[in-house]
Amino acid sequence: METAQGLKNEPMETAFPTSRGAVLLLAAQFLALVAGFFVTLVLTRVLLPEAYGLYAVAGSVLAWMEILVLGGFGVALSKAVSEGVVVPTTAWRWVWRFYLPYCLLVWLSYNLVAIGFAFWLRDERLIRLLWVAGLALPFTGLWGAVRDLLMGVQAYGLQATVFATYALGRTVWIIGAALLTRSVAAVLFANALGAVTAFAVAMGLWCWWSQGRTFPESDQPIVSPLGLVLQTGLPVLLTAVFHQLAMGMDLWLVKRLIADAPAAGYYGAARLFAFVPFAIAAGISNALYPALCRELGKGRREKATALTKEAMRALLVALVPFCAVVWATAPSLTALLFSTQFLWAAEPLRFLTVAMSLFSVLAIYGTALVADNRAAVNWGIAVLACGLAYGLCHWLIPSQGIVGAAMAMVAVWTVGAGLTATATVRRLGWVIPTATLVRVSVASFGLYWLASRWHLGGLALIGEYLLLGTLYLGLLIALREFTRSDWVTLQTVIVGIWENLRRLV
Repeated sequence: METAQGLKNEPMETAFPTSRGAVLLLAAQFLALVAGFFVTLVLTRVLLPEAYGLYAVAGSVLAWMEILVLGGFGVALSKAVSEGVVVPTTAWRWVWRFYLPYCLLVWLSYNLVAIGFAFWLRDERLIRLLWVAGLALPFTGLWGAVRDLLMGVQAYGLQATVFATYALGRTVWIIGAALLTRSVAAVLFANALGAVTAFAVAMGLWCWWSQGRTFPESDQPIVSPLGLVLQTGLPVLLTAVFHQLAMGMDLWLVKRLIADAPAAGYYGAARLFAFVPFAIAAGISNALYPALCRELGKGRREKATALTKEAMRALLVALVPFCAVVWATAPSLTALLFSTQFLWAAEPLRFLTVAMSLFSVLAIYGTALVADNRAAVNWGIAVLACGLAYGLCHWLIPSQGIVGAAMAMVAVWTVGAGLTATATVRRLGWVIPTATLVRVSVASFGLYWLASRWHLGGLALIGEYLLLGTLYLGLLIALREFTRSDWVTLQTVIVGIWENLRRLV
């Protein structure tokens, strides 16, 4: 009992790369990725490409509506708690008093929107599937509120646990339903059961964390729920809605414009793996955001600039070689992940990996703009990206097919990342790690050259990736990108994680 209480009362972290906090969140994202790949591995072998296409389209529509319950209120609440203008106990009451009715309203609206989407995509089978998928919405929204509160109090270990639980719960339910029924509707219902499970665990962890803690409670908080929503929540929500709309536009228009039924299945599989870069960015930004809010709230803009630049350095070190290796090995990787039935997904996978890497850059700099109370800038860029996605997909898909859709997304997020980076530089100064970009580009070109001439398939491809990763680490050391201070930080992180796991057990 003493060890559990000691862990619960551990001081909140106050900085990024919060070493421990950032790595815990990245570890949770990695676990979610592994779970997602395992789900895809099963579904693409149990479901035929056409059926998988229905699952992918229904999932993308659900993801767009999930933004309404994940993308606004929670972010504003996390920011207010991080800055100290709202105490956690007050925020928890607001979740039930205001946010629960809102989630139910979104769910009811979704059921009406689903009918229109199904007819627009010219497939009435989607109506039933979308209704089943939508059962997850209220529970996903409440789960997200707990996650954002844990982000606000910088309880990174519990936040990582909540995130990992969501991924693992969905994995168990979805794979069980797929193997037992081979039904798309059953798989989507299992996804809803996973959301219920994750919410129950998240609520239990929040109650455990807050039990016995005291805060400077006030019956009259500095800000009101409406003030939070209008000042930060609404711009963030609009940005997220248009971002998700732009990210789903390519798959929806592939479904609408291409008569070949399996095309959406091929493209949906490629899109899933291409979200790996964004998962990495999400892990970094979840730790970066509360730290930036704290520093900017105290007027320490130089520190905020340094934190943003360091976050982008971590992202570039991971993403540039990832794009290079995926581009070189896309056909073999596609066959390994999705089976040989999905080999048509290989070419769009190359472009989509680059596109989502560019979106990840946008996400990190967009996080800095939100922390600096410039969420409206993100919203304007998101609207522009949505319009570009619609126009370019309509132009390229009829002539280039699913590859044209992927090329359109590269163009969209190149513009979006460039504009967001420019806005961030104007607010915080030079936040682009130029030297790191040059060094990792040189090292990644070496990996691409080797991987494009080293043709392995099947499970041997995993061994190739491990060897390429070792070589990349050696190149970073030789180019002096990975320094002694990085080793010290990594050792501190590993020791800290081990100690927390030991104490928890």
